[in-house]
Amino acid sequence: EFYDTDNWSLMSRGFSLSITRSRQIPVIELQQGLRLRREFPGLYEGIQYVAPYEQEGDMVEPLMLRGAPQSFRETASSAPLRHWFDTVAHRLSTTLYLPDRTRVSMDFDNGELVVDDKRQPTYYLFFELLFGDVELLLNYCEQVQERFGLSTVQLSREQMALRLMRSR
Repeated sequence: EFYDTDNWSLMSRGFSLSITRSRQIPVIELQQGLRLRREFPGLYEGIQYVAPYEQEGDMVEPLMLRGAPQSFRETASSAPLRHWFDTVAHRLSTTLYLPDRTRVSMDFDNGELVVDDKRQPTYYLFFELLFGDVELLLNYCEQVQERFGLSTVQLSREQMALRLMRSR
């Protein structure tokens, strides 16, 4: 479940707010970051805040208690938050052990984006640097792209949902 204000002010300020399930327990996730398009197309650099979610409870304060920035509170409090879309996915995960003690989480999501009565299949391959050299990770990602003919996604899930909403 992804949330934003009616005018998508969270997305416009680099935030993504969602409720997910971790071992069947609902949690609030706030991601804050930016895509580094020029230097590294498709690379996302940011911070994630996670807090337990109580049904129909406040989403802002639990994240603030875990260090979310004041700009998030100001943006989220400027207008009511509403549920915009859902993603449903099955995730496969593993840890890669690269040279020089570099550790990378590799996740593959197979699912769909759901907006009202519209559905769009989605397939994501994520690499998250857990520890080590970012250059090794970038090199590895380039090799995977070349080997399997993959391309990077330049759109966030929110941007993909907006496109799906506007489609016929």
